[in-house]
Amino acid sequence: MTKPDPNLLSKESLKQHYDDRYAGDYMDADAYSTWAHEGLADYRVRQTLEQVGNHPRRILDYGCGQGKWTPLLRDMFPDAEIVGIDISEVAIAKASQKFPQHQFLVFDGDRASLEDNGFDLVFSFHVLEHVIDVVASIKDIARLLRPGGHACIIFPCGNKNSFEDRLINLMQDGRRLSATGESVFFFEVADGHMRRMPSEKTIALFKQQGLMIQAEFYSGHLFAAFDWLVRGTGPAYINQFFGSCKPINSFAAIRLAAMRRLLLSLNRFMRYKDLDLVKRRQTLKQAAVLVTQKIAALVDRSIVKLARWEWDHRRHEKNGSAQYLVFRKAAP
Repeated sequence: MTKPDPNLLSKESLKQHYDDRYAGDYMDADAYSTWAHEGLADYRVRQTLEQVGNHPRRILDYGCGQGKWTPLLRDMFPDAEIVGIDISEVAIAKASQKFPQHQFLVFDGDRASLEDNGFDLVFSFHVLEHVIDVVASIKDIARLLRPGGHACIIFPCGNKNSFEDRLINLMQDGRRLSATGESVFFFEVADGHMRRMPSEKTIALFKQQGLMIQAEFYSGHLFAAFDWLVRGTGPAYINQFFGSCKPINSFAAIRLAAMRRLLLSLNRFMRYKDLDLVKRRQTLKQAAVLVTQKIAALVDRSIVKLARWEWDHRRHEKNGSAQYLVFRKAAP
């Protein structure tokens, strides 16, 4: 894990940082991006956007990246005009190429060159943890929304007692300061995260700008975090996750080692679902491969089902590691 880069406090350096990342497969074809934008992620975002309760005419994707959520927004709101903004010119160029029927614009990360009160819905997925000045971003979101419009804000949550929070509590130096001097989990530093805010603080900051909370959901209580580590990463990341900080004591070391072995075992076993059944083997070996493949696929489906059950039954519980918030802008 790398140390925070103070150069990220410069808008020019931040822009270059994300241009460099988007020049590769960042938030596009990598394993994490596939996990973060499809399947359960899609399900959770759709259910959150359903809380908007109307048919927005103009939608702004605030921090759109390459436009990964454009198909979902278009599917849910087929009659809406969709506009995307991002600090990265590379990301905007890719989004424009993929979705030429929509408008994508570069902005400085603080204030978009768009009209006041111009949007019925502002959607932002895992963006506010990356911005330098979160208050400035919230002010801009409020400015861009028309009275009565909605903001759907999704990003990491700093509430206590999520699975990740409990793991971090077992580690020395598990919490670190970001480039902006705000608290983040140690593994977020390398991803350029600036903050992990409790939902109470997030809701209060939006309220100061005239945006009132309408719905709040949370994920990552337990099974969704398992889903992330087992299905959204790989052995290298899991080993790095558990090997980057010293345990606080011997008992913590035992608990962390056991969890590490469990996650690695699950990750590796689930790969057996993709075993080659065509490969020439003796009959008994072919049968063993088939059984192993089916069991691995069952484990994979079981983790997905548990994570979905957790969202369906526990999304109102605040001890999650991600916050899904819907705000409504008050009338003047």
